Amino acid sequence: MSKWYLLFFVLLLASCYRDEYRPEQVSLSIEEAKAKKVFIKEYKVCDVKMLTNDSKQLINKIWIEKYWRLTKDKDGNEVPDICDSCVYNIVYSLNPDEQLNGDNFVEKWTLMDDNKDSPVGSICGMPVTTIYTKKLPDSLTFNIVKLVRPFERKDPIYIERFTIKL
Repeated sequence: MSKWYLLFFVLLLASCYRDEYRPEQVSLSIEEAKAKKVFIKEYKVCDVKMLTNDSKQLINKIWIEKYWRLTKDKDGNEVPDICDSCVYNIVYSLNPDEQLNGDNFVEKWTLMDDNKDSPVGSICGMPVTTIYTKKLPDSLTFNIVKLVRPFERKDPIYIERFTIKL
């Protein structure tokens, strides 16, 4: 009797399986975000304070876009699946820097929100803050920190502080 329950359970699971291609995505530029119809607004970087002598302004542009993923249509072509609810990505475009770049983000450096309620992660090699809100924030303040130990936020070196405003 237990074999039949197990077989039923396996068949039930198999019938619920859907092969969806849905990796998270962000636009690599404001132009791309506009072309994909996910662009909302560009933030202005202001109140930049360099906290060490050897640093330069790392952030180039910051924009907010609708949260989206890639999915495949019935013909197998990739198409954006745009979330029109209250989920947004704040995307950070970086100025070229040999030491701190998108390839070693999280490992050697990170962005830390002053409020600690908007963690900064990485999607497609771009630093991103995903926020869940009905009202977009007017401003946020961040610190760029160099990590002394890879992947550890213990005893970071603060190298830049900036505020973003709509």
